[in-house]
Amino acid sequence: MLRPISLLAVFLLANVSPPLGRAAAQDRPVTTRMLVEIKDLSSVAISPDGAYVAFREERASIEDNSYRSAWRVRRLDDDGTPIRVADGGAPLRNGGLSINEPPQWSPDSHWIYYRALLDGEVQIWRAARDGGKAERLTSDAADIEAFVLDPGASALIYRVGATREEIVRAEEDEYAKGVLFDDSIFAGQGLFRSVLINGRLASERTDDRMIRRQLLWDAPKRVRVLDLNTGAVREAADREAERLRANDPAAGLAVRSPSGDLVAIISETPEGKTVLRVSRAGLEKRPMMCGACADLKIVALAWRNDDELIITSRDAERGYAQSLYVWRPEDDALRLVARSDGLLSGDRSGKTPCAIGEHAAVCVAAEAAAPPRLVSIPLDGGPGAVLYEPNARLAAAMRGSVDVEFLAWTDKRGRRFTGHLFTPKAQSDAGPLPLFVTYYVCPGFLRGGFGDEWPLIPMAQAGVAALCVNARLPGREARDAKDDYQTGLEGVTAAADLLAARGFVDRRNIGMGGLSFGSEVTLWTASHSDLLAAASVASSAASPTWYWFRSMQAGFAPRAREQWGLGTPEETPDRWRELSPAFYPEEFTAPILMQMAEQEYRSVIEYYARMRRAGVPVELWAYPHEPHIKFQPRHKLSVYDRNLDWFRFWLLGSEDPDPGKADQYERWRKLKRQMHELSSHEISESGG
Repeated sequence: MLRPISLLAVFLLANVSPPLGRAAAQDRPVTTRMLVEIKDLSSVAISPDGAYVAFREERASIEDNSYRSAWRVRRLDDDGTPIRVADGGAPLRNGGLSINEPPQWSPDSHWIYYRALLDGEVQIWRAARDGGKAERLTSDAADIEAFVLDPGASALIYRVGATREEIVRAEEDEYAKGVLFDDSIFAGQGLFRSVLINGRLASERTDDRMIRRQLLWDAPKRVRVLDLNTGAVREAADREAERLRANDPAAGLAVRSPSGDLVAIISETPEGKTVLRVSRAGLEKRPMMCGACADLKIVALAWRNDDELIITSRDAERGYAQSLYVWRPEDDALRLVARSDGLLSGDRSGKTPCAIGEHAAVCVAAEAAAPPRLVSIPLDGGPGAVLYEPNARLAAAMRGSVDVEFLAWTDKRGRRFTGHLFTPKAQSDAGPLPLFVTYYVCPGFLRGGFGDEWPLIPMAQAGVAALCVNARLPGREARDAKDDYQTGLEGVTAAADLLAARGFVDRRNIGMGGLSFGSEVTLWTASHSDLLAAASVASSAASPTWYWFRSMQAGFAPRAREQWGLGTPEETPDRWRELSPAFYPEEFTAPILMQMAEQEYRSVIEYYARMRRAGVPVELWAYPHEPHIKFQPRHKLSVYDRNLDWFRFWLLGSEDPDPGKADQYERWRKLKRQMHELSSHEISESGG
C-alpha cells in the first residue's frame, strides 16, 4: 500500500542544517522588510521530456517600488541550483495579485514561451532552457491577452483587444470632453488614470459582473497567428481560434486530457457536494463519475495522462490545507498522494494545479511556518524532495524567534474554527501576552494574514501573540451578514477565552485587524463587544455613501441584497441601522487605525467622520493607486510598519525611538488621552 507524503516532513528534512544556526537566527529577527521582499514562486511547468521544470521567481524592490521577476529552469534528476534563463518583467496582475501563468514548453523541451510585461508592453517571449538566449517574438500594437503554441512549434496563436494607442487616445478623449457617468463607473475612485494596469496608470471601468477593466476592454477581440519561421503575422482561421479558446487558462475547472479525448468538469449539487465527471469529447456516452469526490473541496485539476487525473483539494477542518489525490476514471479509484499543512499551489488563491510529470508532481509548497519553496512529490510512492528553497534564511530566522501552533476550537454554539498562533520563543517565561487576531482566511505562509497587512512574525517577536483565524463561512444556504459578523465575534471570543485559560494571553489586552470581510467582522467586534483594546482595518464596511457610490454599477443592487440584505437606505432602514457603523459610531470605544486603498477610502468617510465627531480615537490613511489588495512594495512596508507600531503602542505601551516617528506618537498619545476622557465620561454617565 502506498503511503501519502507529509509535506511538513519534506520541509523538515530539507532544513536539518539551515544556513543560519539557531543563535545566528535569533540575532537576525524577521523584519517587516524581509516579509515584503520575500521571494515568491509560481507558474510551474514540466518539460515534455520530463527532464526539466521551469518556474517564475518574483521579488519586491522597495528602492524601486516595483517587482522583479525571473524565469528559472532546473533539471529534475540532479541536485543543481535552478538557473536564471530570462527576465520575467513586471508581474501581470489581477487586482493586487500576480497572475499565475505557467510557460509553454516547445515539443523538443528546448524553449519556454511566456507573456512578459517589459518596456510598457505585454508581448510573447521565449527563452532557451540553458539560459543562452531570450528573445521577444511578437511586436503587436496591442497587449497580448492569451496565447498558445501550435503542436508543431511552428506558430503562435494569440489574442489581442484594442491597441495601446487606442486606449490612450480614448482616455485623453474622455479627459477633454468629460466622462459620461454610466453603470461602468465606480464613483469612489478617480476617473482619469488612477489605477495601475499593465505597468502604467490607466482609466478603469467595470463590466456587467463588476469586474474591473481598462477602457475599450469590450472592443472586438482579434486572434492572430505568428509564423515562427518567417515572422509573418496573419489573422487566425476558425480552427486556430478554437484551439486558443480550448487552451485558455480562464476556462476554469474544465480540463482536457493530453490527447484531448477526455474532458474533466467540476460542478456542485444544491447541497454543496462536489461532482467530478469525465466525458469523452464528442461522444454521448454516460460520463464517468468520481464517487469518492463528493466530500472533497476540489480547487484544481491536472491530467497525468489519459488514464489518471490529479486532484488538488483543500480541507476546511485542517485550516484549508491542501492535498493531492490521483483518480482513475475508468475504475473510479481514488488514492491520496500527499497531504500538506498549507498550500501546494504557486499563488495565495490556492487554485493553481501543480505541474504534473510522468512520475512526480512539482508544486510550490508553503505553510504557516514555512515560506514558499519548490518541491517534488512522487505520484507512485517514494520520498519527496525540496528542489529549490530561496527563502531559507527567512525560514531559519523565523524558527529561531517564534513558535507556530495550529489551533482548532469551538465557540459557545459548537461551531468549529481553526487558525495558526505565533508566539515568541521566550513566551513561557514572559507570562500572559497581549493577543492580536486577524480574521478571514489563512492560506500558505502567513506573512501578514489575508490581504497581507499585519506582520504576524514581527508582532510575535515584539511580544504580542498573533493569531490568524479561518472564518467560518456559510455553505449553500442564504447568507445573513449580521449572523456572519456575530459568528466571527463569537469565534474570536472563544479563541481568546481558550488561550487565556491556558495562560498564554491576557484576555483584557486584545487587538484585531482584517481586510474585506475581515474588516467588516473587526468593525462589528469593536462595536458590539468590549473584547478589543485596539483595532485596524484595511477596507470599507457598508455605509449609505458606499451604497450610493456603487449604486449605478450593473449588478450591485442584487448583490447588496443577497450578501447584506440591504436595499436603499429608504427601503431597508432597520437593516442599515443594524449593519452600518455609520449609524452607531458612539458604540466604538477601542482606537481604530484605517489604512485604505485609494479605490476604497472615500467609502469610509461617512462613518470615519461620525466616529471623530463622537470622540472615537480613529486615524485614516489612504494609499494612492492601490486596489482592494495593496501591492506596491513601499506601501506594503508602510502598512506593515504602522500596524506593528499601532499594536505595540496600544497593547504593550511601547514606542519606537526612531525620531522620524515623533509626530506619529504625539498623535497617538493624544488619541489615548481622548480615549481615557471618553471612558471617564461613560463611567460618570452610568453612575460608576
